[in-house]
Amino acid sequence: MKKNILFLLISFAFISCIPKKEIIYLQSDDNLLVELSKDYEPTLKPDDLLQILVKTLDKESSEPYSLNNQNGTISPVGNTGYLIDKEGFIDFPFIGKIKAAGLKKSEFKAKISDELSKHLKNAFIDVRFINFRVNVIGEVSHPGTIDVSSEKITILEALSKAGDLTIYGNRKNIKLIREENGVVITHTLDLTSSKIISSPFYYLDQNDVIYVEPRRTKADSTAIGGNVTTGISVISSLLTLVLILTTL
Repeated sequence: MKKNILFLLISFAFISCIPKKEIIYLQSDDNLLVELSKDYEPTLKPDDLLQILVKTLDKESSEPYSLNNQNGTISPVGNTGYLIDKEGFIDFPFIGKIKAAGLKKSEFKAKISDELSKHLKNAFIDVRFINFRVNVIGEVSHPGTIDVSSEKITILEALSKAGDLTIYGNRKNIKLIREENGVVITHTLDLTSSKIISSPFYYLDQNDVIYVEPRRTKADSTAIGGNVTTGISVISSLLTLVLILTTL
């Protein structure tokens, strides 16, 4: 009788345990050296909201090219910027439609500068994202939208800002949802492998969605019922009590 009770108690304890290999990040048998791209830039896409500043030594000459409420688009948070339309263009003062989607920010900046050189001398151009953000959902402590002021963020940084994965998060099957050339694509990433650092998806693009799947154990327990954990705890306590009584 005692052996059966002990076996049941050990079985319940085993079920609740999660192997270390499934929760430790960046596992590798060898030291991995990866040169990160310091010059990484996201690609401009439709619906990106850009801030474009034009300055010259002669303030009056650059004034017509400065953004105002008539030339720009007001974003939901109250910022004024140039919205890249569905065809991938912005409408710039006195120049007209300029292709933006598909270009890196530095490439677009050079394109704007080239166009303005026909109208202004020694103009300083600055281009920044206004609405660079990523979304983290699923088994993390604080799911939601993350605003990125630096215009550069890794998947590990994004998960950190979301409070990290819960113990139930499946670290081996992270879904990265991204729009590329008008098509939504899903990529699967394994956080337990150190190779993720060299992945082309280590750096995130604006509006990327990270979905952290629940581990199988939690998915199964949810299907059985929300009170399964409580039930196991009660049964375990009762078995412990029985074990104590049988030893008296």
